[in-house]
Amino acid sequence: MPAATTTRSAAPLPCTCDTIVPAVLNHDGTGPGPMELLVGHTGDPHTDFELLQEGLRSRRAPVAGEPDGLGNAR
Repeated sequence: MPAATTTRSAAPLPCTCDTIVPAVLNHDGTGPGPMELLVGHTGDPHTDFELLQEGLRSRRAPVAGEPDGLGNAR
C-alpha cells in the first residue's frame, strides 16, 4: 500500500482520489519526492503524519508576527 494511503487512513479526514500511483517521484524522475523521502522508511502512519507536518513547516516561508516555536514573534 502506498505511504500516502497508509498515512491518510490514520487521519480522521475524509478524502477521495481519482488515481493511486505506485510512487511519487521528484521533478527529475530520478528518485522519490521530498515528502516521500521523509516517510518511506517508517511503516507507521502516526510517525509519517508527524514527519510530514514537520517537513511542511520547515519548507514553509515564515509569516511576519508568527511565533517561531520558541515563543518569539518573527
